[in-house]
Amino acid sequence: MILNNPYYYHPQLAVRQVADDVLSTISHLPQWDALFRQGKMLGILLVETPLSSASSLARVHYYKNIAYLVAYSGVVNGLVDADQYFVPPVYDLQNPDDFYLQKDRAISDINHELASSDSLAPSKVKRLKAERRQLSIALQREIFSHFNFLNPSGTYRNVIDIFADAKRGLPPGGTGECAAPRLLQFAYENSLKPLQIAEFWYGSSPVNLLRIRIFLQYDYHLVLPLGLLFAGVFHAARHSSYAPRNVKCSMSGSFARPVRRRTTRSSNGDASSS
Repeated sequence: MILNNPYYYHPQLAVRQVADDVLSTISHLPQWDALFRQGKMLGILLVETPLSSASSLARVHYYKNIAYLVAYSGVVNGLVDADQYFVPPVYDLQNPDDFYLQKDRAISDINHELASSDSLAPSKVKRLKAERRQLSIALQREIFSHFNFLNPSGTYRNVIDIFADAKRGLPPGGTGECAAPRLLQFAYENSLKPLQIAEFWYGSSPVNLLRIRIFLQYDYHLVLPLGLLFAGVFHAARHSSYAPRNVKCSMSGSFARPVRRRTTRSSNGDASSS
């Protein structure tokens, strides 16, 4: 089986069954369920496991005889995946001993100082804003220097180089922290063969969007890392993304979100804030 095109696909029955199994499992993890119900992007990857590691590899789960991986997008402050249910980030920015939290704290300190800008001289406000900008740019570049993606041939490439080759400049914030790159990275690092991939929104909707679970396509935050690193392993299925008729996908932020059409309203999903 060839991995489906993650930009344009219709999830197969096995994918939908695994997604339901994931949500059932999460519902029995109170802390994670409470967090994800506020709204979270989740991803699943069906895989073929080597016989030698089929029963021993952590983070590989099974629905009937289907092996799969699970990931979430972004960060979950304060929660520790003690059961190793989710695949790890490509690079863990929440490590308390790492550079990120320390340097991010310096930027936060400037923000707090600027919050009282009424009592500061205009020249100092200008200097603090310039300093914050320089620190933010430097931190973002340092973050990306740690995001090295592995492709099926066993070659690592840094995300900065990927975007430079595509003439996109510095990658947007959050690149590499979505579920799909994490799933594929873990699969290739552990000799797992990707079979089917899907990413979907779970929990409350962002403001003014329908609250509904839907399988999604990706925007260019993912197109470049996935397209350039995993080219040649996707099956370009000529199907639309799985969605109810009164919902369409629009590219917004770091993922495609379900939005309400002007002429219709879903009977099972109100607009709500997360």
